[in-house]
Amino acid sequence: LAFANSDVHPAFKPIFGSTAYLEDPALIEKSLADARAKLRDLYAVADRQLAGRDWIADNRRSIADPYLFVTLRWARGKGVDLSGFDNLARYIAAFEADPAVQRVLKDEGLA
Repeated sequence: LAFANSDVHPAFKPIFGSTAYLEDPALIEKSLADARAKLRDLYAVADRQLAGRDWIADNRRSIADPYLFVTLRWARGKGVDLSGFDNLARYIAAFEADPAVQRVLKDEGLA
């Protein structure tokens, strides 16, 4: 949970936050590219953690799992390269196959 909350979530700040103060399109794009690269590095850690596991902390779903899943949805929507992370792909697929997750995403207009 700390990893998702203290490392991954804050790494999205340049992507979701305003970078207009930079006043230079090249600097803004560099800031976004740097954030995406940092997130890819963080997701590499999560991918390794998921090796041989169904869930991030163990083989039981915990509160950390939906939080990480939400950040992964952000990542896909904001162009973070998640290619090659087979464990994360399996993890995302498990969430997306869950009927309760499908229902919530549909109810929220996200599916």
